[in-house]
Amino acid sequence: MDSARAALADGDTKAARLHFEGAFKLVNEKAEPSEAYCKLGDGLPTFGDEMLAQGDASSARIVYAYAIRTARACGRSAEHIDGIRTRSTSAREVLLARKKAAKSASGAAKPR
Repeated sequence: MDSARAALADGDTKAARLHFEGAFKLVNEKAEPSEAYCKLGDGLPTFGDEMLAQGDASSARIVYAYAIRTARACGRSAEHIDGIRTRSTSAREVLLARKKAAKSASGAAKPR
């Protein structure tokens, strides 16, 4: 995760996502949730927030999905999981707003 956070700090959300997915895969190889898996999962909502703040709402939603998955596997509370879901919904709203704005901008640019 250190390399993912470093890439994110440099503004490279694509590299950050790749590093994150690699770390997640590495820790997720065990059949039972390990302490490392749960620790990684506990940090994912903040990592998703950082991706969203950098403008990558799509990757943030993926990170939140992983966070929900790990939270369930690690027995986190329903309130904790609902909080992550709320963050994911916010990222979705950002994506929809951008899509709507892009559609409006492209419609305004066309001559009638």
